[in-house]
Amino acid sequence: MCTTDRKVSPIGKSTLFTVPVLGALLRALGAVPVRRRQDYHDQVQNNSAAIDAMASILVRGDGLCIFPEGISHDAPEIHDLKTGFARAAMSAANTLIKDASSDQMIDEEHIVAILPVGLNYMDKDRFRSSVFVEYGAPLWITAKDVKEASVSEDAEHTIIKRITAQLRQRMDVVTLTAPTWDELRVLYLAQELYLSSGAHTPEPGHRGKQSRPAAKDVAAIAHRFLEVYKNLKNDPEIASLFRDVNEYRSQLDLMHLRDSNISTLSVSRAVLVFKLVRSVIGLALLFPVSLPGLIVHGPLGILCHYLAGWMSKNQDHPEIKDKDQLAHFKIMSAMVLAPILYILIGIAVGFTSGARYIFPTLVTIFISGWIAISYRPFTTVANALSVAAKLMLIDIKTLKSRRRMLQQRVVHAVQKHASKSQ
Repeated sequence: MCTTDRKVSPIGKSTLFTVPVLGALLRALGAVPVRRRQDYHDQVQNNSAAIDAMASILVRGDGLCIFPEGISHDAPEIHDLKTGFARAAMSAANTLIKDASSDQMIDEEHIVAILPVGLNYMDKDRFRSSVFVEYGAPLWITAKDVKEASVSEDAEHTIIKRITAQLRQRMDVVTLTAPTWDELRVLYLAQELYLSSGAHTPEPGHRGKQSRPAAKDVAAIAHRFLEVYKNLKNDPEIASLFRDVNEYRSQLDLMHLRDSNISTLSVSRAVLVFKLVRSVIGLALLFPVSLPGLIVHGPLGILCHYLAGWMSKNQDHPEIKDKDQLAHFKIMSAMVLAPILYILIGIAVGFTSGARYIFPTLVTIFISGWIAISYRPFTTVANALSVAAKLMLIDIKTLKSRRRMLQQRVVHAVQKHASKSQ
């Protein structure tokens, strides 16, 4: 939504529009409410008004942001797509064709575009983790589609199903998926081993010494890894390599380390001490600045966490317990409670110090809170201490040697099998 100059209206479940503050914000953004059957005791809902609203947005030249699965989840694979997006696109295309004047040229092959977008999180269960947004080739609704769908309801249903299936294929192209999260995490780690080896081919036009590829090329390599793995997962060599990389990942998880901790690690204990001292100095500098934000926002975060847990337990569908659902409730709680907290602080400051101090105080608290969340000084130092302590106790040379051997095997497997799967 931030990468286009067009107005984009999001689609949200209707229950969100009943939440104070959030509902008003969604309406201000031009969001369209959709009634999901799982929100109404699994009863079929009539969304014809929502489809008409979405079609009207497309007709006037604006865009829609739709999550076609219709649910939030943390599964590693794409769920079945709903057909609402296809019905809205077909309705908009039909209106555009009918409204076109006799002297107006219309591109019959490009009436309405459906653009697949993949959200690929590198570490989805980590707060503020990296995410790569990948755009696929647009799926166009044509005049032929509209004409065929106008024959009968069965014909329209067939066209809608075909468009839904086509989008699913294109979503698979831009989304990194695997049967399980363990498989996906192992493949991410194997890709990291490969990229850090310097064995990848630089992108065209690359200058200077070889370095990590651009973000778009990292995604392309990840797709390639997944494709090769799915085709060759039963190959004895690939299966053995997968097991060994998984064991290495499990070892890192057990010690709460990342591959980057090992790959960039110097064997010298003096370097570790230097890094610890640097982290402590950073904490000393950031602590006074972030302390007001921590004092104010810390209890609010804890309250939102427990309130989200309570809200999720009191839903009509308690089986929906994924992390996305809990994160959604936390955001809802924060959006309601944070303004109330700031209003109360402003009132307290106004009574005790005067009205002229209200705005500076609130700005200071906001900036301090942003620094505390963005840089997380306590967490950073705690992680640094934990990592350093563990690295002091383990055999660094042995761990680095194991990593080097795995890296060589990954590079060999890529060079051996990549060309065969093309």
